[in-house]
Amino acid sequence: MDKAEFIENAPAYYALAIVMFMQKQATATKASIVDHYSERDQYGTTVVMALDPIWPFAIAWLKKRNMLLTKKGAFGPEIFTRGRDFERCWEELARTTEPFNLVGAYDNSFDYIMRCMSDMNVAFAELNLGVSDFSEPDTEWEPVPLDRNKPEAQEAVKKLNEAIKIIREDNGYAANQPDERALVVGSLQLGVAGIESGSVSAGLLRDTWNRLNTVGRRFAGNAIGIVVEGAKQALIALVKSEGSALLQALINLFH
Repeated sequence: MDKAEFIENAPAYYALAIVMFMQKQATATKASIVDHYSERDQYGTTVVMALDPIWPFAIAWLKKRNMLLTKKGAFGPEIFTRGRDFERCWEELARTTEPFNLVGAYDNSFDYIMRCMSDMNVAFAELNLGVSDFSEPDTEWEPVPLDRNKPEAQEAVKKLNEAIKIIREDNGYAANQPDERALVVGSLQLGVAGIESGSVSAGLLRDTWNRLNTVGRRFAGNAIGIVVEGAKQALIALVKSEGSALLQALINLFH
């Protein structure tokens, strides 16, 4: 494993630890989670979830999927609560995404997470990683309000649902590319949920667009490709109708 691979994969493992803790706790702080994953013996306490540079990326990873909400007052710690898609995304990730699809195969989920954290600490040291190797998480996942009742939003939801339906019904795609299909469907569902809720982000729409492109390239010229192209055009129309500079920045990506 090199530095780039570590930085790419590590946030999802911290995200798993956070989610597993918050399945049993309605609210949490960084300190309460770190304390939960600490080892204690007669000599004292060893912090296992000890890589501070990963934390903001793990939080951004969860917020991106609407699994986590954060609140911070003028004083005191940042408070975490479950996001609206916590349970639904947990179920989806458990089927499709490492390490969420691995923890269930282990007899003791807590032990699995502790072993992962220990391995990460060793890898972090061996790769000579430091704070300078991590940049701040992109603000593209900051929520942006959207009028879900506007015609462009309703059309985008309609076209995305049509794309989800035809992708799900393609047995060949399910048989030959099951992981890709699951990832595509999950991302499109997140896009629909965001639009319907009236709160999206540039990152959410970027992911939706990229998954549509994945399917569009694979099925160019056939029925799926045609439906996907319709969804892409509806997404473009939605973004163009918005006044947010953050969303408008996506226009260049769409072309």
